[in-house]
Amino acid sequence: MSISFSRASSLWRDTAPKLSSTASDIILEDERYYARRVHFAVPEPTIARADADDGALLPGGPIALTTRPFLGLVLQTIGLSIVLGGLERLGPTVYTRHLGLELGTYSSCVHLGWSCRIFFGIVSDCFPLGRTRRKAYMLLGWTVSGVACLTMAIVPFPAPSTSPPPLFLGMTLLAGLACVLVTVALDAVMVHYAQREPVEVRGRTQAMLFCSRMAGDVVPSLFCGLALQDQAIGGAYSFGVSPNVTYALLTWISGVCLVAAVCLVVEPAYPAAVTLPGYVRSAWRLPQRHVMTHLCVFRLAIDASFYFGAASSLPRVTDMPSLAVTTVVTSCGVLFAAGALWFWATHCLRCNWRAAVALHTLVAVALDVSTTLLVVYDVAGAGYVRLVGDALTHVPCALRAIAIAASAVELADFGNEALVMSVLTTWADMGVDAATLVSRLLIHEASASARRFYMLSAYLPAVAVRIAGLATLGLVPSQKHDVQVLKQHGRSSRTAGVLHVLLLVLLGTMFFVLHGMPLFGATGVPPVRPAA
Repeated sequence: MSISFSRASSLWRDTAPKLSSTASDIILEDERYYARRVHFAVPEPTIARADADDGALLPGGPIALTTRPFLGLVLQTIGLSIVLGGLERLGPTVYTRHLGLELGTYSSCVHLGWSCRIFFGIVSDCFPLGRTRRKAYMLLGWTVSGVACLTMAIVPFPAPSTSPPPLFLGMTLLAGLACVLVTVALDAVMVHYAQREPVEVRGRTQAMLFCSRMAGDVVPSLFCGLALQDQAIGGAYSFGVSPNVTYALLTWISGVCLVAAVCLVVEPAYPAAVTLPGYVRSAWRLPQRHVMTHLCVFRLAIDASFYFGAASSLPRVTDMPSLAVTTVVTSCGVLFAAGALWFWATHCLRCNWRAAVALHTLVAVALDVSTTLLVVYDVAGAGYVRLVGDALTHVPCALRAIAIAASAVELADFGNEALVMSVLTTWADMGVDAATLVSRLLIHEASASARRFYMLSAYLPAVAVRIAGLATLGLVPSQKHDVQVLKQHGRSSRTAGVLHVLLLVLLGTMFFVLHGMPLFGATGVPPVRPAA
C-alpha cells in the first residue's frame, strides 16, 4: 500500500466542459479538459510503506527468524552472555577464593562499563565508523575483548594467595568495556528490527534475543561451576582447567562473534544526512516528553523495590546440596526461563504490561518467601527446597523483565535507538544500585537480640517494599498503542526535561564514583550486571 498526496489545484474546481457551437469544438474542449484532469491527478512521488496498515513503525517488514541477519543477532547475544558471564563468574571462583581479592573490587572491574552506557550510545548514534553506526562498533568491541582475553590467556596466572597483578584487573576492565560497547550497538539494531514488525507481533525479536541471552548464560554457569573447580585453585575436585584455559576459550568466543558480525550482521539503513545539531534536537525532545519521564521513573522505582533487601541477614543453609547439584539445578532453572521467554515471544505479545509485571512480581515474591521461611525455621531439607525455589524464580523474573523492557522499543525514534535504550537501562541500573546502597545502610539498624527475629525483621520489610513497588505501575502504559498515543499527543515540558537531565547526571555521577571506589580499596557499591 502506498500513501500518496496530490497537489491542490484550481482545476479540481472545474465543472464539465463548456459546449461549443460545433461538434468538433465539443470534442476538443472535452479532450483538453480530461487531459488536464489526468495530468494533475497523477500522484507525486512519496515513500511507499507496505506496512503502514499493520501498525509497523518503520518500513521494511519484520525480520524472519531463519534469516542471516537474525542469526547474526542471536550469535552476538549468546556471545555476550558467555563472555560477560565467564568474566563475572571468575570472580568468586578464582580471584576471591584463589587470590583473596575482594569480590567488590573484581565486580567493579567487570561491570564498571555499564556506567558509561549512555556515552557509548551517543557515540554509536552520532559518529559512524566506515559508514556504519552499529556494525563497526560491534567489530571494535569484539576486537578489544579478544585482545584483552588473549593477553590474560598468555600471561601465567598468579600463584595462590598472592595479590593479582594490575595487568589482569586492567584487561578485565577493558574486556568489560568492550562488551558494553557491543551491547549498546546490538540493542540499537534490535530496536530497529523490532520497529519494522507489525503491531500484532512487535516485540518478538526483542523477546527472542532475551531468550538467547538466557540460554547463553547457561554455558559459563556450567563451565565455571563444574570445570573451574580444581583443587590447585581452591576448588573441590581433583580435576579441572586453569584460569588461562578459561581466558583462551573466551578469546575463541570473541573471535567467533567477530566473524559472525562481519558475515551475518546487516547494518540498518540510516539517512545519509544525519547532522549532530539535528540529533541534539531529537535527543532534547526525549526528556521533555512526559511519557519518557514516567517510564524512567517507573524503571528506577520498580527495580529499586524489587532488589531491595538484606540478603546477608539470612542464615546459611546447613544441608546445602553439593556444588555440582547446585550448578545443574540452577542452569535448568535458567533454561526454563529461556523457554518461558520463547512462549512470551510466540503467544503473549499482546498481553497487558501492567498485569504481566504485577503477576510475575507476586509469583517471584511468593516463591522466595515460601522457601526463605523454611530456611529461617530450620525445616529439614530446606536447602534442597530453597535451591529448587531459586531455580524456578528465574521464570517469573525473566517474564517480568521482558514486560518491563517492552516499552523501550516504542519510545525510540529513527536514529536515536542506542540513546533511548541506554537511558532507560541506566535508570533501571541506578534503581538496583540505590536498593543495594539503602539495604547496606539499614541492615545495621536491625535488632540482633533474637536470631530469628533479627532475620525476619530484615527480610519481611524487604518483601513489603517489593510488593509496594507495584504502586508505580500507573506510570507505565498498558500496551504498545498507548505508548504511541502518549508519544505523539502527550504532554511535554521543558522544566521536566531540565530536571530529568540534571537528575540523570547527578545520580549517574554519584553511582559511577561509588562503583569505582572498590578499585581503590574503599567501600563503595559494586555494580551489577543489568537484567535488561
